[in-house]
Amino acid sequence: MDIRACSALREVLSEVDEDTVVFLDVDETLLRASSHAGSEGWEKALTAELKALGVSPDMAWRSSCYAWQAMQRVIPTQACEGETAAVVAELQRKAAAVYGLTARHPAL
Repeated sequence: MDIRACSALREVLSEVDEDTVVFLDVDETLLRASSHAGSEGWEKALTAELKALGVSPDMAWRSSCYAWQAMQRVIPTQACEGETAAVVAELQRKAAAVYGLTARHPAL
């Protein structure tokens, strides 16, 4: 297994062939919230704020996760890059398989 980081999704194309299985992080890689509210950064900031107010780390994380999931139902998403859809389609054509990984609820 080889994990690669890239600054633009298109960079991955040259690394993919018919024997490659690609796993892509959906949140903040393929899609992002159209505003700060509902973003991963927002969720992490809420966790930190709750901890600073004395909420236990576990409860702070759980509370911010629930709030983040609720926000995802009302905050529109947008592609992180203008060519995201085209690059994912090319990855699907070239690779053995392409999977998206997310913490979002399956209904979303």
